[in-house]
Amino acid sequence: MILIAVVLAVVLVFTFGRQVLEWVVENTSIRNYWVSAFQSVKWPITIVVLVVAFTLCYYLMPNAKMRFWTIMPGAVFATVGWIVVSYAFSLYMRYFGSGFSAYGTLAAFVVLLLWLFVNSFIVMVGAVLNACVYEYFYGQIHGSKGRVHDFAQTRIHWHPHHR
Repeated sequence: MILIAVVLAVVLVFTFGRQVLEWVVENTSIRNYWVSAFQSVKWPITIVVLVVAFTLCYYLMPNAKMRFWTIMPGAVFATVGWIVVSYAFSLYMRYFGSGFSAYGTLAAFVVLLLWLFVNSFIVMVGAVLNACVYEYFYGQIHGSKGRVHDFAQTRIHWHPHHR
């Protein structure tokens, strides 16, 4: 849940950060320096947070035993895809989604749903890419109940069905 919140916060800051920061600069006494500082650190922070979040998701969530290095191609693919789609959405919102008519609002909502769909598709393609890389180098993937379950069972000796 925390990973989802962090990724969503990064994407929202990436998508709407400049517009919000420009509005804050216009309406407060904050200097324009903060807008340029935000622009210079936005890309590196976004990329690092997304790669870490996707790496953790691809490592902890699947119900398969994957090696750590085999999840990196999917994490990098998902990060690049997510950034490209989010940037396209940001451009749409900047140039076409700021209308006050009813159709502009409806179109922005439809594009938001499209953004969610395409990003979920990119995340799934990244997972499939990871599975293909693993199968190419190590053969068939062996199932498990997930990393968190395996950790709890082996390290803490937790057995949910034995009470």
